[in-house]
Amino acid sequence: MGGSDSFNEEKWYQMSVRVLQSEQELSKNKGDRIAAFRAHCDRMTELEALAKRFGKAGAAAPERVASTRFFRLEAEIWLDRARAGKEKDREGDS
Repeated sequence: MGGSDSFNEEKWYQMSVRVLQSEQELSKNKGDRIAAFRAHCDRMTELEALAKRFGKAGAAAPERVASTRFFRLEAEIWLDRARAGKEKDREGDS
């Protein structure tokens, strides 16, 4: 692997958000919406773990690893909001 493009967390994040948005569009009820947020949260948790492994191997800069922590925390916030019935769109609007 190696090189500056060996780990691109932004692309993985963007694709996960697109999947989340598509799943939201297809959701028929609150349970489906929560499941979609849970799946996104799970993907971001996996992305963070992968980033840490890449970081330890020298294939990802520390700031790239740190950005995956933000993605995971954001996903957890979205999931908590969905569970509470206070969903916001991904751009932060009400």
